[in-house]
Amino acid sequence: MKRLLFSFFAVITALFPLFFDGCVDSANTRYIRVGDRIGFPSNAVFWDYSADTIVPVPDNCCKIVCYVDSSGCTNCRVKFAAWTRFSERIEEKYGNSVMCLFVFNPRSGFDTYGYFRTRRFYIPVFTDTFGLFGKMNKIKPSANLSTQTMLLSAEDSIILIGNPIISSAMEQSYLSALDSMTD
Repeated sequence: MKRLLFSFFAVITALFPLFFDGCVDSANTRYIRVGDRIGFPSNAVFWDYSADTIVPVPDNCCKIVCYVDSSGCTNCRVKFAAWTRFSERIEEKYGNSVMCLFVFNPRSGFDTYGYFRTRRFYIPVFTDTFGLFGKMNKIKPSANLSTQTMLLSAEDSIILIGNPIISSAMEQSYLSALDSMTD
């Protein structure tokens, strides 16, 4: 009887992962990595809130993309003034070959227009109301923007992941990578 009970538990233990394999999809637990390609939703329109204009994003430019949700203190986490200064330096040095872009996933009822307009934030923003960008690219919501900021090649492949605003070493990494990609 003990041998039969032991055999039964051994079989159940061996088959356990097969029964529950559908509950944990390994493809859904893998998040972005260097080398992955980023996709933008077909409805992605980048808007310059300071000038009330749509900003076309050329296919052949490198991109610095920051994905932000509106949980917590958005102003504290994003550091809009620092991003504006960084974006101006990037534009001055690289012109149209590099663009800084924000993908903003607001919480329900969040006044995106008023929020960016009053801050005179001119970096192009895609307001991703349904969170499609995050879902498409398996970007896990986080209060830490260092895992949600990435440098993309002209083909939208991830070159670097990290926030150049909060780390001078990461900023230097971005500039070095951009120097080599835009030569």
